[in-house]
Amino acid sequence: MVIKLIGNMSIMDGMPLFKREGFMKYYIRQSLLFLFLLLVTASGAFAASSDKPFLWRVSSENATVYLLGSLHAATIDMYPLPKPLYKAFDESDYVVVEIDVNRTDPQTQLAITQKYGIYGDGSTIDQHISEKTWQKLGAYLKQRQLPEQIFQSMKPWLVNLTITISEFTRLGYDTALGIDQHFLDRAKAKPVLELETFEQQIKVLSSAGDKQQETDLVVTLDNLHDMAETMTVMRKLWQQGEADGLYEAMRLDSEKYPGYQKQWEALLDKRNIEMAKKIKSYLRSNNTYFVIVGALHIGGKNGLINLLDEKPYTIEQVLN
Repeated sequence: MVIKLIGNMSIMDGMPLFKREGFMKYYIRQSLLFLFLLLVTASGAFAASSDKPFLWRVSSENATVYLLGSLHAATIDMYPLPKPLYKAFDESDYVVVEIDVNRTDPQTQLAITQKYGIYGDGSTIDQHISEKTWQKLGAYLKQRQLPEQIFQSMKPWLVNLTITISEFTRLGYDTALGIDQHFLDRAKAKPVLELETFEQQIKVLSSAGDKQQETDLVVTLDNLHDMAETMTVMRKLWQQGEADGLYEAMRLDSEKYPGYQKQWEALLDKRNIEMAKKIKSYLRSNNTYFVIVGALHIGGKNGLINLLDEKPYTIEQVLN
């Protein structure tokens, strides 16, 4: 709920402070949800079976990588997951995630978020976005009964993130039930590796200029009313194991907002290249890895399937 989010913030010198260690982990998980642009549904239909789980096997001469596309938030209805996911997990020597939120230091995360997300020159967001966008944001805040002063010192990307968190929480989604978190909780006896760092991900979100950050914020505000329908479509594509279909479904927003393409490339395509490099290093070992990434990283021209589909590797979707 919105109250849960705002209730964990206080205003001190115009800067939002996230006070609880537990909330910081919650915030990080929710950041992933926004960062990977992945919308998921709370419908009980999650548990429906499919001949094609969202899971691929990449093999080299001596190593195996299971590549799982994750839904970063869900409800208890989706469990248990398809059996091949648990089988692949049990066979693996290592679990690999984008970042391990279970071992992050909340104070460090807070400092990084403030460093990249708060105006340090005393300016406010209304000085960095157009009057039209400011009015649109103000209308949203009024509708949700959120005080403007909480958002004044935030940069547009952090406002965007906070709104996204609020809306997903309001709709009942829980990142503690996300697939990546589910397997992290089961990985007590397995070493956990990370593909990225929290600061790297925050840098991606904050790297765009004011204009691009404003465009991203407008995209969010303009599409809030379509969230439920979008989630239903994406749920079905995930259940069907349609990586390319999921990728293309989300690209429609990029076409509607041409300036969004650069951010799309930063959030997905460029990061995919670095992820693929690490995964290839795993394939040079003698071990089995269970790699979990946001589902939108899997498909598309520059997705991990295409980046890893080269000699001497073989890649195939795991079937039920």
